Amino acid sequence: MIESFFIFQVTDRRKMVALKLLDDFLWVTHFLLIGGYTAAMTTGIAVFREIIFYFKDEKRWAKSLWWAIGFSLAFAACVPITWVDIFSIFPALASIVSTWVFWVDKTEVGKLIQLPSAICMFAYSIVCSSYSSILTQIITITSIVLFFARSIKRKVKNKKGVQK
Repeated sequence: MIESFFIFQVTDRRKMVALKLLDDFLWVTHFLLIGGYTAAMTTGIAVFREIIFYFKDEKRWAKSLWWAIGFSLAFAACVPITWVDIFSIFPALASIVSTWVFWVDKTEVGKLIQLPSAICMFAYSIVCSSYSSILTQIITITSIVLFFARSIKRKVKNKKGVQK
């Protein structure tokens, strides 16, 4: 849970992806143990997504937009395979949103669009009774809000400094 907080505190996209990779390894195990199979499957696929996206800035083969599209389709395919109820859609939606979060180069934009993903996983975690995931999503949402609050504060401070 603590590690999840730091994902959205870094400003470098590559570091953000590396932290998310570590995070996903831990969550696959967790969701398998509590029977959250949609989340386990989507998070397992996300491990491969993070590996590809980690090299996006330096390897030509990893720059293709088809990776993001392919991963999004793979996440959507998890829903009918692991269907339990309507909440089975939430991890897939969260993973699709996260795919585009970690695809974009601007981390500020990524963090902003990560909020719906965290909200989807928050709802799914309640249904699965995953207390650690509930707390993690609260931490994630708080971390994103904190990042933007600090960014706004810096911009206001810099703007005041320029006006003087």
